[in-house]
Amino acid sequence: MGLNPFKKIRGEKLTAIDFGHHSIKSVQGRSRGGEVKILGGVEKRLPEAAINQGRIEDVSQVAETLEELFRELPSSPGKIIFSPVCGREYIRRIDLPDMPEDELKDAVGWEIEKYLDQPPETTAYDYIKLSKNGSGQVLLLVVLDRSELKKYEQVFQKISYPPQTANIQDLALASLVAYQGECENDFMILNMGSQKTRIVIARSDNFFLSRTVELGGQDFTEVLKKTGLSGEEAEREKRTRELIMNVDEVEPEEIDIDLSFTEVDDKGRELIPLADELVAEVSRSLDFYSSRHAGESLEKIFYTGGGFALKGLGDYLNDNVKPPVQALPSFARFKGNPPSEAGSGSSMAAAAGLLVSEVMHNEG
Repeated sequence: MGLNPFKKIRGEKLTAIDFGHHSIKSVQGRSRGGEVKILGGVEKRLPEAAINQGRIEDVSQVAETLEELFRELPSSPGKIIFSPVCGREYIRRIDLPDMPEDELKDAVGWEIEKYLDQPPETTAYDYIKLSKNGSGQVLLLVVLDRSELKKYEQVFQKISYPPQTANIQDLALASLVAYQGECENDFMILNMGSQKTRIVIARSDNFFLSRTVELGGQDFTEVLKKTGLSGEEAEREKRTRELIMNVDEVEPEEIDIDLSFTEVDDKGRELIPLADELVAEVSRSLDFYSSRHAGESLEKIFYTGGGFALKGLGDYLNDNVKPPVQALPSFARFKGNPPSEAGSGSSMAAAAGLLVSEVMHNEG
């Protein structure tokens, strides 16, 4: 078949698929001249335990959910980019001496065996050259167990929509910050899902840290349930009331003596230890970054993910850590028709980042 003469005029259609623990999110767009126009976005809830602890347990249920999602997209998918559930991949900066490309592949394989005690042929891996360092080089190594990647391949095969590219949420979100011009220097991203939080420190042209914290939005829900709320009531409270606040800063005359609101304040106090745990993990990551990268300066902290649907959590972080903390906008520099994210905690940010990471890569 000949080349499509309209491709350069209309741009390339891209569909990003972001797999989560409890849902699948998708953003569809069209790229042209290094910019992305959003065509639409969809989020579909997964059946209970279809994905468990980040692993696909039921390929058929995940495939059915993905097929429903594709039916609700504005048009056929075009080029598909996807990210596996965050937390199952291994990410590490490694230092290696300069060497030819064919030797580098073997050296990376030895690094995988050393750190993971796993033969490289049982993994799917890729690496990015971050920088030169004297006679050596710094690589960012990303590894996923091949058996887990196979499950994603089976999901797409079942619905006859083969993906062209796989990426990880960490790199997608870092690309989103760079694309939207949100920060010129080093930055941190807090990506809180239902079960875990990923802490990333990066720059538009470098990557310093990625670590997983065993704290997610569901932990806050469970605390609220212990106060007598049902799961549904706890989720509603998280999204409608500002439960997290610095209690010491509340003036006596500001306290509402209405009994129902006082009860909510009590629930908020129950959540403070978890919020403080997140503050401690952020501080620990900042200390590690400062000790390993002397002379570097971290400018901003961005938060995203459904876990930040808890009202007041972002403000609490901003009051208790430095540098400034703010929400990561999903569609700040996009044209077109971005989906609404009311109350979602910027849940589409990773999917939007997948789109721009592909465009930025292709633009070179």
